[in-house]
Amino acid sequence: MEIKTFNTEKGIIEDKKVKSIFKRKYRGIMYNLKNRIQDQLISPGHMVVRKKFQTNKYVPEPIEEVMKLKSPVFIPTISKKHETLKNEKIKIRNTRIITIEKVNYSGIIWCPNTENETVVARRNGKVFITGNTPFTNITMDLKVPDFMKNEPVVIGGKLMDRTYGTFQKEMDMINKVFAEIMLHGDAKGRVFTFPIPTYNITNDFDWDNDDHRKIWEMTAKYGIPYFSNFINSDMQPEDVRSMCCRLRISNKELRKRGGGLFGANPLTGSCGVVTINLPRIGYISKNENEFFGKLEYLMNIAKQSLEIKREVIEKFTDRGLYPYSKFYLRNIKKSEGKYWKNHFSTIGLVGMNEALLNFIGKNITTKEGINFSVKILDFMRNKLSEYQEETGNIYNLEATPAESTSHRLARIDRKKYPKIIIANMHDHSWPYYTNSTQLPVGFTNDIFEALELQDSLQTRYTGGTVLHCFLGERMPSGEATKNLVKKVFHKYRLPYFTLTPTFSICPIHGYLAGEHFYCPVCDKISETKDDTGKIIKDKDM
Repeated sequence: MEIKTFNTEKGIIEDKKVKSIFKRKYRGIMYNLKNRIQDQLISPGHMVVRKKFQTNKYVPEPIEEVMKLKSPVFIPTISKKHETLKNEKIKIRNTRIITIEKVNYSGIIWCPNTENETVVARRNGKVFITGNTPFTNITMDLKVPDFMKNEPVVIGGKLMDRTYGTFQKEMDMINKVFAEIMLHGDAKGRVFTFPIPTYNITNDFDWDNDDHRKIWEMTAKYGIPYFSNFINSDMQPEDVRSMCCRLRISNKELRKRGGGLFGANPLTGSCGVVTINLPRIGYISKNENEFFGKLEYLMNIAKQSLEIKREVIEKFTDRGLYPYSKFYLRNIKKSEGKYWKNHFSTIGLVGMNEALLNFIGKNITTKEGINFSVKILDFMRNKLSEYQEETGNIYNLEATPAESTSHRLARIDRKKYPKIIIANMHDHSWPYYTNSTQLPVGFTNDIFEALELQDSLQTRYTGGTVLHCFLGERMPSGEATKNLVKKVFHKYRLPYFTLTPTFSICPIHGYLAGEHFYCPVCDKISETKDDTGKIIKDKDM
């Protein structure tokens, strides 16, 4: 999907694809850049696009740096009469922000990530231009992988005498320091939202290793990492490296991407993603045969579009329009004859919960709902196996994030089918469909209830999927966190999960465990604004 963004070098509006969307629960200080025509509400660390003094150039800067400026800040914006014009006709004007207010906020914060790291958005009817957050994920090995232990170290393109297996001590040092930095947060006790580390938990994982203590404490406090289950799932640690070899096995097997939440195995990934709108199928279908017939029809269209896209990007790569990818995938071209042969065509889904409500009248937390969800996922997997054998290209089934798609499809369906069941059905609420096969938003804070309900569904995906376990409070200790992760991975088969504890940030005292409307230390809040801008008179500081 493309959205409006701002080219800071040229000072013009341009369309850019959304690479990813960052979204999480947040309680703490936000910054409100507001005047008669502007109303930005941004979180700490967010990039503000401002005009450089005495120049016509624009620069993105962290809000904390902007706050240090002594004079008013000029930021670019769009007048209302130009909002619907084509990009080349949209005129940019600068507006002055005299004061930036700190406000307390509790709710969801989100931000799309684009190539030029800007986005044009609207709040309270006012259009604004702002920066965005780079999305970064890294996989951090806690021990030297078996396939690298005897490999010689490469420095500056040259092979050294020592192997990677001799540097376990250095690996421990790096992992420990990284976890310590993430554990402490920034100077004000706020969480570092990126990079997101992924840790692989294997059968021989040393649960009593003291070098891992900071990792568990970091998870207990902020819930930063993702954990990969190599203990009780059907994934293998060597998938991280051997994926390129594994892709050449029989076309009759639905090969799994494996080894990484974001499909970052060497020389592979997704060259296209299509998300199926399940709630509409559930609403317009009268019986199971019709339901699966419509699902197959849409999947066939998805396959055709993905095959066309694969052909197009292959031609573009051949012509040098993707120079970095052409170099990076050059060895795949030599061995397979095509640059993108090792890349998946991905089909995902959105709104399983609402599809069930519309079709069988029960949600995804019921036995009937889970059983029918499993039937749908198995049907989709089998179709992808057929596509794979038919085309010679690899396909996977993924719990696609569907951030903006979730709202867009729900909005379109509500307009076309007023009686369709969607999430957030109130007249003036923001409609959406529940992500993939996830539980309804706010259904439970019981982690084991969520695991029981999701385990059989999470294991059906052949691409990326993750279960977010919302705790509603902070974990009592790093030791308790370690024991929880250990229990989950030995008892359940889901491939990935992350813990999300609840915490608050006081502008004075920083990190506070749990949900707090007022700081229990100072128990005072100065003149505060909610997310609508309405002034709330509380206690004086």
